[in-house]
Amino acid sequence: MGNELVKSSSDSSVPMELLGDIRKMIEETRISVAATVNAGLSMLYWRIGRRIQKEILKGKRVKLEAG
Repeated sequence: MGNELVKSSSDSSVPMELLGDIRKMIEETRISVAATVNAGLSMLYWRIGRRIQKEILKGKRVKLEAG
């Protein structure tokens, strides 16, 4: 991208490079946030499973049947 300009609705011109950089920052942040949320959810599910195993199963493993 060069120094091309894009016309915005407010009759001002915005450099294409600026718009590209802003889009890149938004996308990088989205990816980072998604990774953080996924890690948090994984820990939450693990903690729930551990609590169920301790309090309901009393540390025993569940016997699964083939179905």
